[in-house]
Amino acid sequence: MRRTAVALVSLFTASPALAGGLFGPDPDESPSVFSYGFRGFGTGALVGLGAGYLIARGSDEGGAEDTKAVAYAVLGGALVGGVSGLVLGIVDVADDRPGVGNLVLRDTLYGALFGLAAGGLAGTAIAIESEDWETVPFAGAIGIVSGAALGVVVGVFEGRRIVDSPAHRRRAGLSGFAVAPFSDGDAVAWGPAFSGTF
Repeated sequence: MRRTAVALVSLFTASPALAGGLFGPDPDESPSVFSYGFRGFGTGALVGLGAGYLIARGSDEGGAEDTKAVAYAVLGGALVGGVSGLVLGIVDVADDRPGVGNLVLRDTLYGALFGLAAGGLAGTAIAIESEDWETVPFAGAIGIVSGAALGVVVGVFEGRRIVDSPAHRRRAGLSGFAVAPFSDGDAVAWGPAFSGTF
């Protein structure tokens, strides 16, 4: 009876691990092309905000027209970013070693945020001296646009290097659990078995 109970527990515990091996990885853990698109929306909107501010600042119309220019730039940037994200997602799905598109999206966003912070700090330093506080958003907008462009370049080169490097693709962590037999001389005992990369 005890052996039957142990066998049943082993079967039910090991089944998910065996199923994962037979039927492939859990689809919920796989990246979706649409997740790339949604991330592209946010990054594109941020870049559009920076570009729209620069366009509106260079315009002599002022008032409502400047607000419209910024709004159109944010909407256009979001749409372009969303479509670009979908394209990068499709490229990643079609690639034998996916990941470059994901890294390009990540580095574009990080570059834009870094440019915003660096430009804002530089603009603040200039504004303290000149007392022209419009320098702060102007420098921040320049930082967003230039940082995003630099992020795309860095993402393409860094992404390919990371994807092609086995050391970078190694991910530490627990990947599986099952109940397995352990032999100690003549006796056989059942116990938990873990698998993973550490």
